[in-house]
Parts: sequence; structure tokens; C-alpha cells
Amino acid sequence: MGVSPENIQATLKDLYEELSHLEASVYDRGVLIAERDPIQFTLCFLVCLEKKIPVILGNPYWSVSEWRSFDKQFAPAMSYGRSHNENCTQVERLTVRDKGVVFIPTGGTTSAQLKFAKHRWASLKSQAEMVQCYLKYESINAVCCLPLFHVSGLMQVVRSIVSGGQICFVLLEDLLKFDSGVRLNTFCISLVPTQLQRIYDADPAFGCLKNFKRIFLGGAPANVFILKKALAEGVPITVCYGMTETAGMVVVQEEFDPPDAGGKPFPDVIITLNQEDAIPKVNIQSPSLFEGYHGSPNSDLENGFLTNDIGSLTASGLLKIEGRADQLIVSGGEKIAPSEVETLIRRFESVSDVLVVGEFSEEWGQSVVALVVPMQSVASSFKTDSLHGFLKKHLAKYKVPKRYILVSKLPLLESGKIDKHSLALLLKH
Repeated sequence: MGVSPENIQATLKDLYEELSHLEASVYDRGVLIAERDPIQFTLCFLVCLEKKIPVILGNPYWSVSEWRSFDKQFAPAMSYGRSHNENCTQVERLTVRDKGVVFIPTGGTTSAQLKFAKHRWASLKSQAEMVQCYLKYESINAVCCLPLFHVSGLMQVVRSIVSGGQICFVLLEDLLKFDSGVRLNTFCISLVPTQLQRIYDADPAFGCLKNFKRIFLGGAPANVFILKKALAEGVPITVCYGMTETAGMVVVQEEFDPPDAGGKPFPDVIITLNQEDAIPKVNIQSPSLFEGYHGSPNSDLENGFLTNDIGSLTASGLLKIEGRADQLIVSGGEKIAPSEVETLIRRFESVSDVLVVGEFSEEWGQSVVALVVPMQSVASSFKTDSLHGFLKKHLAKYKVPKRYILVSKLPLLESGKIDKHSLALLLKH
């Protein structure tokens, strides 16, 4: 996607003048950017940064209930990509402390209750500089096919700006036929596991990815089978770990390391494990940390940000993510990590992918359910009896799924996270 420098300059001038006319209201109500056009999104973002206007990033595809949640929290003075909330008297205004804040959504679709992490240019810039240092590049060129309202897409833009690199916006489907003349071997790209899955389905040899300088994969646990296939094909994938609250990746695996190797924190990042309740939760200290959530008192981050991720540290300090504390299944008083069961199921022949969850049980409190995607070659003949027998030999009895649901694809969002609405529908059957 390209646009002439003249058009960019004209658009920037129009935006600057438009926002200047709003005067004070833009600072105590902010500006919403929910643009579908990534270039327009980026230009709006840059003007807001320049003028230190509070900017709220929005997903143009949010549901009615999600926009309702948004309208309870914000009444932007100007909206790009969506009609703004006129009912501003019922929404608490932003304060002088919010000048220059970037509100990045970190919720929705899975719960309908949106949360917004508060970042500033300093925290976003810190993350970009850590990646630049890691890559040892003078500039970071990026091909972006992720949404800019999500931290993974936004940070590709920020890293290009901070490092003086180029940014090229494409749709995922266009990536498979990418021939824009850009030298891919000088470009990085960030993907989520769902996108890697779609590329594999269209091109099992991953031809469109092999020429990139580096491919960052994160946002959710990767399909180990597909990740191994990609690495075996020579695709330069770097598995990374981060979140909205850290402005993206803060831990990376070495290029071509096996999926279970663990990742190394960036030099300015400190990872520790909080053992409260005998669950080792990951705690992160980083210059890229957010300063809290909108509508809540600023978080006490002096000792870092305590995540809900369960992890372990190797003797050499590499971090392994082993699941989430809020996804632990408690069955008959026993705690079960879905990731442990999923890892074993993926070892069973003919399984393409799997998602293990808990569902309500009057007898056990929760029971273990496995949603299994068989490989296409055996989908019509796949039987769960053999899989069940395999698991009984390798797992404690209470960890073996009580129920199996065969599906053609997992109920996941574009980000790779669980789509709780779709999951609930599947569990009803």
C-alpha cells in the first residue's frame, strides 16, 4: 500500500489544523483512532503524538457491546473511523496527567469489558530501542499485516519511526503473492500464530516467508507442529513474549531454536517468578512498562508488573511460558495446566491442533475437555478412543480429558487468543 509524499503532507496539514480548532476539549476528552486504513491511522497517530493529545486506539470491528463498554469510559472530542460519543456529560473527563497518553486496548471480544493500558511515547520508544539493539540494525524496516489498534501492529510502526526505517502495510492474503519490489531480506515482519497457520494452510513450504530478515511470532502460544515445520523449512522465525502492558516483546528466543528452548529477556528487562499460592507467575521489570489502566489508580510498578502467565526459568535464565493462571483447570481439587495436556495430545499422530479447557461439572467442579483438530488426511476417520488410550498411559487419571470435541478449526480470535463466545457455543453441544 503506497501513497505519495505530497498526499501525506496534505493529510498531515489537514489533520493538524482540524485538531487545533478543537482547542482545550481535545485534551480533556482525547481523540479516538479507529481507522481501517493503516496509513490514515498512522498519520492521525503521529499528529496526536506531536501535539501531545491523549489518543485512544479503537478496533473498528468491535461488537455493539464492546462499543458500549468504550462509551462508558471515553467521550472523544474527535473520532476517526467511528462516530464519536455525544453523551460526554456522563463520562469522566481526562486530566492534565493524561496529556500525551496513548490508550491501547487490552481486552474485548473475549469479555466485552474493554480495558485500556496507558502508555506514553517514552515507554513505546524504549521498547523500540530494545528491539533495535537486539537486531543490531541501524534501522528497522517492517512489513505490517497486523491491526494498528493492537500493540503488535502499532509497535511495528513505532520501531520504524524510532529507527528511521520503512513501513509497508499489506493484507495477509496479499503476503502470499508479495511482489511489490521491496527487498524482503531487509525487512522484518511480526505475525501471530493464527496468521502462521493460515500461511501454512495456503503454502506448506512457507515460500512467502523465507526471504524476510526476521519474523517475530508472538501474541499467543504457537502450534508446535506448524512452528517446527516452518523452522525445518528455514523460515527465520523468532518466538517472542510480551503483551500490551510491556509495549510488545521483552523476551525472545534465539533464531531457529526449538519451540521449547525458552526465551532470553532483553538486557534492560528483568524477569522473576512470584511463587504466591504455589503458582509461579511471571513478573516483568522493563523501561517499556505501561503506567496503569484507564479508570484505575496507576499501578504500583516499582517492583515490576505481575502477569497471569505461569512460567519457569532455566539454569541459564531463559524463560519458558507454561500457561496462564486464569486458565488453570481445577478438577476434584487438583490443578491442571491445559498446556501440559495439549503438549501431549500434539504428540499423538494425526492431530493437527488442540485446545484444552475446563467446563463446569457438578461432580468435579470442572472437567477437562479437549477440542481436537485432526489432520485433514484423516479427518473423516479420526477416532478419539485411540487418543484417549494414549493419554491414559502418559497422564495422571485426573488430567485425562472427560470429553473430546472434534472441530475443523479452533475457536480463536485473529490475535490467537481464545474466542470465549465461540468456545461456549461449542461446549454446549
